[in-house]
Amino acid sequence: MEAAAPAAALIAPPRYERRSLVIVSIAHWFSHFYMLVIPPLFPLLYGDLGVSWFMLGVLFAAYSVGTAVVQVPVGLWVDRIGARPILLLGFLLQAVAFGLCGVFASYWPMFLLLIVAGFGNAVFHPADYAILAAHIRKERHGRAFGVHLFASFLGWGAGYAIMPELASHVGWQNALIAVGLLGVLYMIPLWWAGDALDDRVGPNRDKGKAGQSGKDRLALLKSPVIILLFMFFAFISLASNGLQAFTVVSLNLLHGYSHHAGNWALSVYLFSGGAGVLLGGWLADRFKNHELATAISYAASAVVVLIAALIKMPPLAMIVLFGIGGFLVSVVSPIRDLIVRQKSPPGAIGTVFAIVTLGFSVGIGSLPVFGWFNDIGAPHLLFWCNAALLAGAVASVYVVRNARA
Repeated sequence: MEAAAPAAALIAPPRYERRSLVIVSIAHWFSHFYMLVIPPLFPLLYGDLGVSWFMLGVLFAAYSVGTAVVQVPVGLWVDRIGARPILLLGFLLQAVAFGLCGVFASYWPMFLLLIVAGFGNAVFHPADYAILAAHIRKERHGRAFGVHLFASFLGWGAGYAIMPELASHVGWQNALIAVGLLGVLYMIPLWWAGDALDDRVGPNRDKGKAGQSGKDRLALLKSPVIILLFMFFAFISLASNGLQAFTVVSLNLLHGYSHHAGNWALSVYLFSGGAGVLLGGWLADRFKNHELATAISYAASAVVVLIAALIKMPPLAMIVLFGIGGFLVSVVSPIRDLIVRQKSPPGAIGTVFAIVTLGFSVGIGSLPVFGWFNDIGAPHLLFWCNAALLAGAVASVYVVRNARA
């Protein structure tokens, strides 16, 4: 691959860049932590709520329904009125909704509250990337996006590391209340961050905002490249969310691994993914052949997941294997976000990220299908589908390259 980093990219970022990046990345940690506080509780909810695995998939899919309904309007609002108020409102809404899930601990109240939590979750990608683009030099966008994604993988990993242990000590209801309160407490530093979250005052702010009308931004919905990037995100999300939600249950049904071993495998998968995105951020700023890197990484990760499905091995070997798979599938994530940033017209960063990351909600919305695989006694289909969907992601990113050319 061809090196492409200017000398400016090697200069240490100034304090204002680091401050914005840290505050936004911690908020992103919370966003992804909340995404995976419910799935680790599935074995408990299966008994206490008295529903099928399919219905548990429906329960968690409610979260993506909320996100999908409002994400594009949220992106338009970010570009119109600024990212800071949108981020603050969404963060608070999500934290409160998850806390109330522990208070109203039955199926249908939780279903409605998770839709509300999805409304809050819709703000993070359009608001976060608008803030980072405004406050961080373009030469450092790859590494900044890598750190931002690193926080998300730590959040995912923390969900499976924390929630089962916390629920075993205080019950799953009190565990949900506790994590909701934790998010409310983080509102204090978010509020006091001030201009660090304002995408309209950053030194690298998008000066094209004023020239873009809402009609111009909505026209992006018809752009072939934006549609292809949406499909790319949907394939990634379909593959990753099925693993995140049902790996523990499917490994137990398929090979008899304990839930404890399955939780460790998934936590290692997610934490190693965090290490992968840090390296990926460095690579994104230095190399040009993004499509080739994406194809190699996704193909290798698909092979690793298929090995785990086909071969029963000692639990430790299985955990190590999942760690390798998580690293491989994540190392190209900053490259993915850099492609989207490069394809965003002036004044429409929030809208573009809202549209393409709507694909993430499509993926989460498929979870009932993966739960149904377990209901019909076919847990292996989870892993075969993961491999097929990663192949679809590779195909779509190559089509994007041709469309760009």
